[in-house]
Amino acid sequence: MTIRSVTFLDSEGEILVQRNFIGFLTKTDFQLMQSHVLGADITQPVLRIGGSVFVYHKEDDIHMFAGVTPQGDAMAAEFFLHSCVRVMKSFLRPNLRTTDIVKEQILIQELLEEMVDNGDVVTTDPEVLKLFVQSGQPTAKKMEAEQVTIQATKQSNYRRQGIRYDKNQIYVDCVEQVNCMMNPVGQLLHADVTGAVEINCQLSGMPDCTLSLNDRLATTEKKGSRSSAVEGRESSIILDDATFHHCVRLSNFQQSRQIVFVPPDGKFTLMNFRVSSEIKQPFTLRPIFTPYGRNRAQVVLNLKSNFSSQIAADKISVFIPAPPNLSEAKIDTKTGKARLTKSGEHIEWRIGSMSGGSTAELKLELNTTTTAQLGDIREWKKPPISMKFEIEMYTASGIEILNLHVVSQEGYQAQKWLKCITSAGDYAVKW
Repeated sequence: MTIRSVTFLDSEGEILVQRNFIGFLTKTDFQLMQSHVLGADITQPVLRIGGSVFVYHKEDDIHMFAGVTPQGDAMAAEFFLHSCVRVMKSFLRPNLRTTDIVKEQILIQELLEEMVDNGDVVTTDPEVLKLFVQSGQPTAKKMEAEQVTIQATKQSNYRRQGIRYDKNQIYVDCVEQVNCMMNPVGQLLHADVTGAVEINCQLSGMPDCTLSLNDRLATTEKKGSRSSAVEGRESSIILDDATFHHCVRLSNFQQSRQIVFVPPDGKFTLMNFRVSSEIKQPFTLRPIFTPYGRNRAQVVLNLKSNFSSQIAADKISVFIPAPPNLSEAKIDTKTGKARLTKSGEHIEWRIGSMSGGSTAELKLELNTTTTAQLGDIREWKKPPISMKFEIEMYTASGIEILNLHVVSQEGYQAQKWLKCITSAGDYAVKW
């Protein structure tokens, strides 16, 4: 997606903010924009004004136009305008008005400069932008100059001089949450992974660190062999989105795909990422719901772990929704324990630990009473069955830390501790 320009107008057609990224808008384009706004005749999100294509969004009394190429992704540009609103509300106030835009024109121009680089959207995350823009923090261009200073002088505003440790260690954790929705037979309807690389730095001096991942930011797939080190990993994965701590030298990542940084002391998040393709499904849930008349039904729930038998999942709990008019639940399972929660909304099946390649089964007999809200259990609209778990040494996304290299002026050999853990986000099955 390429954003050629961004223009904000008020309800009277006056320009609030205008930013060109590629080329320039003509006076005719401005006049046609104003006539559309004053005439209140914009009924479609995509419109052609003069010889240009614009995506339109209206937020209260603010009219927003994003110029795109004729072959551009209009939906992505519409999402970008919505993201602009979210960013401005985060920096200004939730109830955004034209007066806020007028007062903070310089701030908004800086935000747009950070969000879009030569027409390409870099980031729309308000928290990341606050690292660069808010409270006098330097912009990305200033950050680039600062990185040159760090390399030359080994001085940084996020790491003080004179740090000393008797034992030099660095802990790197790849933490993932897998979101998954399955149909009743266990097939994937939707899946994605959100994750972060968390670091606990206990290194002396001003070390230079280089972290290599098996990632690529691309739209085509590349098949590779499986890695035996960690279950779920492949030779290369596709990152849909990635944001970095401001200690990272972005130019190195763009050129060599290596994350080069001088780490802050202590704990911090090096990067956040999202993956939505080729997601590994650690568990398969298959529920069978069989009603017997108006007030009785049987539920058989089969759970299977799909990862290697050499690792195990912990803290496993499955939450089966209960009918609002439930009078009795007979529970039968040989794995873990199950009980009706105090609220009466779920039957919680606590399994605890489960090794890869194993199965577990739960049988329920549900008896209900006839109420005004629900008379027939066959008409019950069943919410999804959800589950929680944690798996160490497993990545659902396939991301892998290939190498961590630490160089210090003091010449010490740092101990490196690498760990990955995957937990359930919104992990559920329809039934």
